[in-house]
Amino acid sequence: MTKKSSTGQRRSGENKSLPCKECGDIVYNVDSNCISSTCWRCVSKQINPNSLIVSDLDDAAWRDLLKTKIFNTNGRSENTTAESEL
Repeated sequence: MTKKSSTGQRRSGENKSLPCKECGDIVYNVDSNCISSTCWRCVSKQINPNSLIVSDLDDAAWRDLLKTKIFNTNGRSENTTAESEL
């Protein structure tokens, strides 16, 4: 039986879980007609190989990221320019 989802796509009534074809993690709630899937992490890394997924970091790596990459000495992001520098 095929029904329409809230997004307007036609889906079969059953869902299944499949391993990601890149990393092997389980992708849940995949349409029963699918034969392969890619998880959101792998899609993100394919779009931008330099992407950083914060939930993948352990506590030490997160602290290091906060100290070195995100905030400089005055507390602003490295990408933010001070008004006096404009």
